[in-house]
Amino acid sequence: MFKTKIIKRSFSLKDQSTFSKLSGDFNPIHLNKEYARRSIAGKPLIHGVNLVFWALNEFLKLKKKEIEIQSINIIFNKFAFCNNSIKLKIIEKKKNIVEFLYYHEDLLSSVILKYKFKKTIQLQVRLNKIKKIKPVDLDTSQKIDNKVFTEDILINKKILKKKYVYLSKYLNLRQIIDLVTITRFVGMKVPGLNSILYRLSLNLFKKNHNSLSFKISKFDKRFNLIEQSFFGLSLAGNIKTLIRPNIKQENFNNKVLKIKKKQFSHQKALIIGGSKGLGEAVVKILSHGFANIMFSFNTGKKDAFKIKSKNNKKIKIFYLNVEKKLNLKQIKLIQRFKPTHFYYFATPKIFTGEAYNFDVKKFNLFNQYYLSSFNEIFKVLDKDKLKAVFSPSSISVNEPTSKLFEYSCSKSAMETYFVYLKSKYRYINFYFPRLLKIRTNQTISVFNEKLKSPYFELIKYLKKIG
Repeated sequence: MFKTKIIKRSFSLKDQSTFSKLSGDFNPIHLNKEYARRSIAGKPLIHGVNLVFWALNEFLKLKKKEIEIQSINIIFNKFAFCNNSIKLKIIEKKKNIVEFLYYHEDLLSSVILKYKFKKTIQLQVRLNKIKKIKPVDLDTSQKIDNKVFTEDILINKKILKKKYVYLSKYLNLRQIIDLVTITRFVGMKVPGLNSILYRLSLNLFKKNHNSLSFKISKFDKRFNLIEQSFFGLSLAGNIKTLIRPNIKQENFNNKVLKIKKKQFSHQKALIIGGSKGLGEAVVKILSHGFANIMFSFNTGKKDAFKIKSKNNKKIKIFYLNVEKKLNLKQIKLIQRFKPTHFYYFATPKIFTGEAYNFDVKKFNLFNQYYLSSFNEIFKVLDKDKLKAVFSPSSISVNEPTSKLFEYSCSKSAMETYFVYLKSKYRYINFYFPRLLKIRTNQTISVFNEKLKSPYFELIKYLKKIG
């Protein structure tokens, strides 16, 4: 008998695709890098129920006995990203109670499972075939409280038996279908496209049913929180989900920004990180003023080409991952371009800290982006041609926020570094304004926080730079 077992693994996009085919949950946040990069997560996420299946499979591999879930309570605290090493801790508590804890660097999610050993009853219903469809983009402007939905009984048993050998062998299939149905319904219908599964609290039905249904019991617009009641084949209970805010490539009205024709035509602008966020906004503003632009992308190749195609023809794009050293081809490309203006927006995920607990690893990552990688590119630029450098700092430097501890310290170091560069290259203008919190994929949250468009904040600095 074990008391605690620790297992590690990572989930690839291929693993995600396999689980989607098993469950019918084809939400792009789990499968599509291009889609995920513009979301609140920034990268593809592991299906929450896939994490639960992994733990159940490992637990049943140890037990090798058939069980029936009496109750299961799940909390998804933080995003679990694809290709991250996930640590699973299986802890036996009291008799027939087990806890699953998932970690990356911090606690990601937790599961409390109460079960009993019981011979599995074969499911006497026809399984429908899973079809790949697009998730619904739920219209929350309409009244959705008390709406009732029914779901088909769907699961790919072939994939289940191949990928989750012990789960398929030792857990009641009705209960597996219940869990699969929840991830599919949440990811594809309610909330659908922009969903986050937050909490699950399920208990055993006294009698087995042959239908699956959901009822929206509450929608709280303040927190974008939807509460639902679930009635499955064997389990019933409550589901809490959040609606992710959606960030799209914004466009702007030039009448408001008042960009003069050819206002930036004298610029040869090198923009690092131009396929989303602040960098994307600067590309569009400068392009509207006829600047000659070359910008980099990392994971956003499709977005980069979309920006290029919709703006003036003087745009070049190139691949660059600032976490890696510049290669000779990239150096020659930058040097041939001979930029007069250097805009730097490369950044890792910002809101990752833990309430004033300083994390050296995170601090070093920020420093790599804001200091080391910037310096590596700056070194290869022709300083005789360069007239201006722009890389924003943050208001958080002088207005501390607990979860921005490492970020703020690194931005402060960046400011000091720029002051030194400014003293060395007196003929180059260095701009590093402390920007307010503005609307980008980095700053959005599930709360309905009203933030300014980046265009209105950036245009005043770009006009100063000239």
